[in-house]
Amino acid sequence: FALGSRVSHDPSEEPIRLPVPVFQEAGSLGKEPNRAQRRKVRRSREKRIASKSMKYYFLCVAFFAGLLLVILRIQHRTDHKPPSDFLYVLAEAEGNAGDPDGTAVESLGPLAAEKLVSVALGSPPDELTGRFRLEAGMSPAAAAAMLEDIRRKEGEVSKLQWMGIRHIGDMVIEEVVTERTNDRKVSVRLAQIIHRPDGTHKIDFSSYVRKTSHPWEDILGGKVKTSVVRVNISEYNYHNGVFRDDQKWHSYAFGSPDMDTILYGYAKSGSEEEARLKDILAIDWNNQRAAIEIRKDDRMMPKQFLISRVLGHDWIENDTDNDEMKR
Repeated sequence: FALGSRVSHDPSEEPIRLPVPVFQEAGSLGKEPNRAQRRKVRRSREKRIASKSMKYYFLCVAFFAGLLLVILRIQHRTDHKPPSDFLYVLAEAEGNAGDPDGTAVESLGPLAAEKLVSVALGSPPDELTGRFRLEAGMSPAAAAAMLEDIRRKEGEVSKLQWMGIRHIGDMVIEEVVTERTNDRKVSVRLAQIIHRPDGTHKIDFSSYVRKTSHPWEDILGGKVKTSVVRVNISEYNYHNGVFRDDQKWHSYAFGSPDMDTILYGYAKSGSEEEARLKDILAIDWNNQRAAIEIRKDDRMMPKQFLISRVLGHDWIENDTDNDEMKR
């Protein structure tokens, strides 16, 4: 056609263009989808729906399983009520706690208890005996050296939190948690304040420093046969080696914040040690603090120990020949 010439255009002559079905592949453009393609699309849709359904199903199962565990845990605590003389009482500030003999004991309360701990931890060596209950034979200088070692390794105390008042045997104690931070590592310790008969208060030194009769390195290395340790202990079903007879031995797992290893302890069934540990674990079968004496001999596996004595409910020893505990 010449430039500028007018050409008539009949719309009826334009070829009809049909929309391409969305499920057609490039090789079949312009063609009707066959049955195989329809089935493929349908199966793909069904797989997506099934995948979503399975996700929702597993989420529901996980939720109800967690809810069931919480319910069972609450039921266990309800069914295993501790003896009255080991009940943990969260007292309000300036509140009272009853002694096992019925005598009311006035709580120090949060402010006074936290101040008592803060002052004691900053005291010079010549004032430690007036603020801490020291083990027989421990000098104030030795105690000061241990507190300084803790300060050097764990840092200064950055936070104190009063936890309440409770009974340990025939003693009444209040507990304050101290928190220290050193190079972003947080360390916590428990200061247990003993209410003494004369109306004064002392912090149990050995429980605060988690004192052991020998270093954990020597205990784990088999260098000592008998040791006194402060541990977190729980019932645990593991019988092997010389303790393989589960009718003869009751088994426990125990550890310490001062080491990374879990150890296994055994008390003879029907023994005084088993009875005392049963009382301790009546509060919480899963984890409790205890002061125990452990023994080792060459027949035992590396992580196995005989629990030869239970020295205290919690980390305060109350099975001792000296009377400084109550003085």
